[in-house]
Amino acid sequence: MVLTDKPWFKPNFPEFDGLHCLSTMRASITNSDPIGHSLPPYNQFNLGLHVHDDPVAVIQNRSELPCPTRIAWLKQTHSDRVVNSQQVFDVGLPIDADACWTQQIGHVCAVMTADCLPVLLFDTNQRKVAAVHCGWRGLQQRIISRTIKVMNADPLDIFVWLGPAIGAQVFEVGEDVLAAFAQVDKNYQQCFTAANNKFLLNIYSLAKVELEQLGISNIYFDDVCTYSNPEAFYSYRRDGATGRMASLIWLER
Repeated sequence: MVLTDKPWFKPNFPEFDGLHCLSTMRASITNSDPIGHSLPPYNQFNLGLHVHDDPVAVIQNRSELPCPTRIAWLKQTHSDRVVNSQQVFDVGLPIDADACWTQQIGHVCAVMTADCLPVLLFDTNQRKVAAVHCGWRGLQQRIISRTIKVMNADPLDIFVWLGPAIGAQVFEVGEDVLAAFAQVDKNYQQCFTAANNKFLLNIYSLAKVELEQLGISNIYFDDVCTYSNPEAFYSYRRDGATGRMASLIWLER
């Protein structure tokens, strides 16, 4: 994570010619001057239009993102649906999906989060990129695998970034969540720790189980807990009414 004086950072991801990515925060933690336009409880740099923030403020925030303006925003529903960026632009509105991929220069794939795990993918062979929204439901449906399949990519060509999400020390779930993953693969059980008649879930470990089964070894992290860092990140579990960060990836040549 390379911090700037803006409410976004450069992910811990290798440099590739023409590849760009960034992930946002609720505010810059190196600059005390307010930069975003959203007021409490969405302060400052909320990018979600669906959380009852002032849409004018959200649009102003989005306009300040240092990326091309053709951003494929999604209506995320904790599904395993994957779309191409052009499908979003053809409709002209966010469409129901939790992952977006593209091979088009200047098309930006984006996902919004506030505890869920943002995942960015780069296919080094075909030069395709994708952004994936991974809550536990999406991971239980193996949305990362589905995204790579829809991209028609070889997993061995994929580089992966896992961004800020709720940490294992605070992500409490019920036995029903454990049971849902056990039905898919017993290897997921290692991601759960029993605690006070509940379970603590490591969302990064969930993703790693899937990635390692795909044979992907090029995995990079900015594994910062959104719940435990209120000055930097939105957290739905912590605050309820709150804003959304975004993680974005695109090609410029």
